[in-house]
Amino acid sequence: MNRIILIAVMLFTGVCCAYGGSEDSRSNKIEIDIEPQFGMEATLPGPLKSGNAGARAYNVGGGCHIGCLANFHISEHLFISPGIFWFVNNFSMKEKWVNAIDSRVRSVWYNRNGIRIPLYVGYRWSFSSNKAFSLFTGPEFQCGIGGNETLHMDDVSVSNKIYSEEIGFRRCGENWIIGAKFDINRVTISASGGFGMINLVRIKDISLNENRVNIGVEYKF
Repeated sequence: MNRIILIAVMLFTGVCCAYGGSEDSRSNKIEIDIEPQFGMEATLPGPLKSGNAGARAYNVGGGCHIGCLANFHISEHLFISPGIFWFVNNFSMKEKWVNAIDSRVRSVWYNRNGIRIPLYVGYRWSFSSNKAFSLFTGPEFQCGIGGNETLHMDDVSVSNKIYSEEIGFRRCGENWIIGAKFDINRVTISASGGFGMINLVRIKDISLNENRVNIGVEYKF
């Protein structure tokens, strides 16, 4: 089902792009604005699942992202927004799971960084020449570049690459984003939620999805 939704949105985006390149569209002077964005995010790992059983092994984490969106206004209200972002985030393992690993381990932390490529479709309502409200949705593709699992003990810390075979996290993933933003002059404030569409671990018979909440500030050029 997720794949069908993803394909449908990408086809719709393709139609919008084709319309944007048509002679009629060019005569309407399609507007394009570039929005650098900085944002904060909360990382919400779901339960570790095996079969019908599941348990929450990770705490809520946090992070930030920086990047840019290109907004193609293909009509008075409709727009598409591809973009690219660099992200950094981390989260930790719950204490009862840490105790099960080794009595010497005090905490386990995971940190990641990488690239996200969103592709949004949105609808915009203008209240005046300098104020507008928009809703947007679409897929976001993620590729992890680096990261570690770090076990903190009393006198030493041990780190392993998070995307190694030993740790078993998946490097690439997809989220479905639903959000809203408010424009005031050239400044945009946005809020969105991301829902994990792909199992984040490569361990047999184990699954883990991750959701996310984002708050961002953008400036139009």
